[in-house]
Amino acid sequence: MEVTCPTCGGAIVPDDVNVAKDVAFCRTCNEAFSLSGLVDEAKGDFAGVDVHEIPAGVVVENYGSRLTVSASTRNGWAFGWLIFAIGFGIVAPGVMIGSQIKGGTFEIALTLFAVPFAAVGALATYMTLLMTIGRVRIELDADRLEVFTGFASLGRRKSVRLASVTRVYLAASGTRVNDQPVPCIWMDIENDKPLKFGTWLRDDRKRYVGALLQQLVRDRQHARL
Repeated sequence: MEVTCPTCGGAIVPDDVNVAKDVAFCRTCNEAFSLSGLVDEAKGDFAGVDVHEIPAGVVVENYGSRLTVSASTRNGWAFGWLIFAIGFGIVAPGVMIGSQIKGGTFEIALTLFAVPFAAVGALATYMTLLMTIGRVRIELDADRLEVFTGFASLGRRKSVRLASVTRVYLAASGTRVNDQPVPCIWMDIENDKPLKFGTWLRDDRKRYVGALLQQLVRDRQHARL
């Protein structure tokens, strides 16, 4: 990683970086800085994350030219979504349709009224499964980066070129919990819309996955220089 001076913004050459003493010296400013502090500052949203310390719920497999990262989306919100799934997907439509079956009648208005409840129930069922057995899976094969969010083979999949990723950071996902915005991982892509994912990852898993992607992107950018 390139180390830059926080005062003048110039690059600090490797000869002026002492990892053992945690010192980086800028000859232009004639000033010494904490190397670890500069590295953390450069990491931005992922400061303090050590990619060599893998949190629980994350599996990293490195096969040389191919790297896979799988992070579990399991969290405590599954129970809340389960209540919605039962209430909207089973109980409400069941009462509306069941009353017709019991009475031997068919009311199209009541049947149509049950459809939105069933749709909400289906969404809640998906979210329950996502937060129970779901995962975010990232696969890097040469320059091809694929991000999958879901469970089994059901979910959202997006592929981009690693070389086209310009920045990795945390920003609001558009989802709010307890009236607080929930951040997710954003990747800025050249000539394309940003890729957003990882909203329901636990915070430590989210920051780890983001930090690892940030390192991969910076390593690729430096390799191109």
